[in-house]
Amino acid sequence: MINQILQVIYLVGDRLIYIYMLLIVVTAFLSWIPPLYNSRFGEILRHITEPFENIVSRFIPPVFGIDFSPVIVLLLCELFRVIFRFILLGI
Repeated sequence: MINQILQVIYLVGDRLIYIYMLLIVVTAFLSWIPPLYNSRFGEILRHITEPFENIVSRFIPPVFGIDFSPVIVLLLCELFRVIFRFILLGI
C-alpha cells in the first residue's frame, strides 16, 4: 500500500518536473522569435520559468552574450528527477 502511494507521488512529481523542463525548452526557442517571445503566451512562459533561471544567472553570468541558465536549470531538473526517484523508489 505504501509502495503504491510512493509510486503515485513519484509519477506525479516526475511528470510535473518534465512539463516544467518542456516549458523551459519552449521558452528558449521562443527567445529566437521576438514576436512570439513578447506575446502574451511568451510572457506567461517567462513568468513561470524565469524565477529559477534568474537564480542560476546570478551565479553563472552570460558568456559572450549567451545565457546558459536554461541549460543549467534543465540539468538541475534532471538531477532532481533522479534524486527524487532514488528517495521515493530506491532505484
